[in-house]
Amino acid sequence: MRGGGDSKGDASKFTIVLYTHGDELKKKTIEEYLEGSTELRKLNNNCGNRYHIFNNKEKDDQTQVTELLRKIDEMVEANGGGHYTSKMHQGGFGRFTCFIIIINSISCSITL
Repeated sequence: MRGGGDSKGDASKFTIVLYTHGDELKKKTIEEYLEGSTELRKLNNNCGNRYHIFNNKEKDDQTQVTELLRKIDEMVEANGGGHYTSKMHQGGFGRFTCFIIIINSISCSITL
C-alpha cells in the first residue's frame, strides 16, 4: 500500500509530537522531563517516539525548524514516501503528509 500505512490506517505512523516552551526546562533535558510523565511517555510511544522541542526564547534559531522538517522528511520516507489518506481511515481526513500534536507548554498535563 502506498504511504506505508497498514490496512487499519494507523495515523500514529504519520504523527510527530511538538513540544513548545522548551526554555522552561532550564537545565533538564526533554528526556529527563518525560521520565516524570507517564501520559507524555505514552503519547510519544504511541507516535513512534517521534517528537521535537522548540525553545521559545530562541525564536531566531532557525535550526529548530530545520531539525523538525528533517524529522518529518525521515518519517515520510519511513512510511514509503506517501501520505496518510482518507482511504487508510474511513473518517475522511483527506491527504496529509503528517500530523503534528503541539504541546504548548512543558508544564502541562494530559489524559490519554
